[in-house]
Amino acid sequence: MIEKQWLDLSEFHELEQEIQYVIMVTQFQGKYVIIHNLKRRGWEFPGGNRESDESVLRAAERELYEETGALKFTLEPFGIYQMNGRFGMVYYTNITKFRALSLEPNTEIGAMKMVDTLPEGMNFGDMFYSFLHRWSIYSAKGTHEHFVDLTF
Repeated sequence: MIEKQWLDLSEFHELEQEIQYVIMVTQFQGKYVIIHNLKRRGWEFPGGNRESDESVLRAAERELYEETGALKFTLEPFGIYQMNGRFGMVYYTNITKFRALSLEPNTEIGAMKMVDTLPEGMNFGDMFYSFLHRWSIYSAKGTHEHFVDLTF
């Protein structure tokens, strides 16, 4: 049985060192950005594991860039997700500029697409759909927003 729990951002400082992964509910021009993970053979929101020497925010910036080619975007944390004893930070992300609108397939990501609604059967069961619902009812939108520009 999969153990899942949603935690409030108020618990971040207590759990910061325990956060192992990041996931970004991602949009571009009003459409959701999803990637096809070759290893798991399915569609998902961008995300990945945090490196031992990086902050949670830096992990989100790196993963989003690596998986989508996003150059300018906002990252707004809106919750901490615990699944099977592992903690992850969940962000809402709005991309305003990509390196290119088509992604070069690599060993991890086979494709990227933009959709009006999430397709059925995404990886991890109902997890991504529940994140989207959580964001839709999140009452503190705009209070923890980070603006990122990687066009240096």
